[in-house]
Amino acid sequence: MDPATAARPMVIPAAPPRGGLQVYRLRSPQVALAVMVQLSASAPAFASQRFGTWARVLVGQVNRGDYLILGRDGQPVGFAGWFAARKADAEAWLEREADIPVAPPNEADCAVMNAFMAPSPEASRYLREGFLMQIPTLSMIYAKRVKDGKRRLARVPNPRRTV
Repeated sequence: MDPATAARPMVIPAAPPRGGLQVYRLRSPQVALAVMVQLSASAPAFASQRFGTWARVLVGQVNRGDYLILGRDGQPVGFAGWFAARKADAEAWLEREADIPVAPPNEADCAVMNAFMAPSPEASRYLREGFLMQIPTLSMIYAKRVKDGKRRLARVPNPRRTV
């Protein structure tokens, strides 16, 4: 490893730390993917996914930089992942479980949150704030929540939209 690379920090902060919590991206995409897989394996909503399908989701998030790791006192404890989409495609994903493409930046008007994991309500709020800071031009967030076998669909306006 060359000295310039070795001197760079391992993490790229995505929001100011708060109460022992941090949100960040990792400089190494391989390490980011490994962290997300390890965290996923312990979460029932993700652990029950087919590995190939879930691996493609995580690899896409990491390759695009559309993810955040949630840390507590320096240890990864959660993550969020998303992709930019067109509203019509996001509606299809939400309502019909359709596979949809990632939208080119000039065509994206919303974000699809397809991975979110945090250990507490406080950590969830902090991770959500970090996520919103990453998508200031997108107007709506689409998400599905699965808990105890029940699905909840969500369409949430982006309160931090700047354009």
